[in-house]
Amino acid sequence: MNTIDDISTYTPYQSAEESTDILGKDAFLEMLVAQLKNQDPLNPMDGTEFVAQLAQFSGLEQMINLNTQMESLIAGQDMMTEFQASNLIGKEVALYGSSFHADGQTETLAYDLFDDAENVTVTVYDEKGAFVETVEAGSQSAGTNTVTWDCSTYAEGTYSFSVAAVDANGNAVSSGQRTTGIVSGVRYNNGTVYLTVNNEEIPFENVMFIGAGEESTS
Repeated sequence: MNTIDDISTYTPYQSAEESTDILGKDAFLEMLVAQLKNQDPLNPMDGTEFVAQLAQFSGLEQMINLNTQMESLIAGQDMMTEFQASNLIGKEVALYGSSFHADGQTETLAYDLFDDAENVTVTVYDEKGAFVETVEAGSQSAGTNTVTWDCSTYAEGTYSFSVAAVDANGNAVSSGQRTTGIVSGVRYNNGTVYLTVNNEEIPFENVMFIGAGEESTS
């Protein structure tokens, strides 16, 4: 499942009454009534023109009603997404990212290789981004791969890792890191749900799958 912010100040679901650039249905009706009151008795409005203006008014009203319904629908969907995401608190998730929490003897670091690699090196960094250690993984095939990092001599905390891989010809092989962690919080901002995992905010769309989490462990 695969962070999201610049939006135009214009939105297609903006209510017509709220926009200063769009004529509302009440203003349109007032203009139409004023036009009828002030028309020249010797040269009244043509019937065809009057019917066309009524049709415009009807179309405007339908558009406003549709926009209002769409606004309500979008608001409802946002609330549902936020509610569903809140149910993930306490659950373990796997997601694309490089941050992880080390608190044991070893940590399994997972990543995807997009081609076969002759040599793979995984570099671990501490919470401040300072170098900690490198782990040589050797030759690995394309797909999901892992290395085991012995963290028994390091303090518990948040770490991150990067992957450097080359093929048999010495060309760089693209990769993507994976990580797991327990969701400790959920935040909704500008239409995007963020999960707090390993003390880092991750977009909900980065979640690959959801595990049972702490509730099922014993």
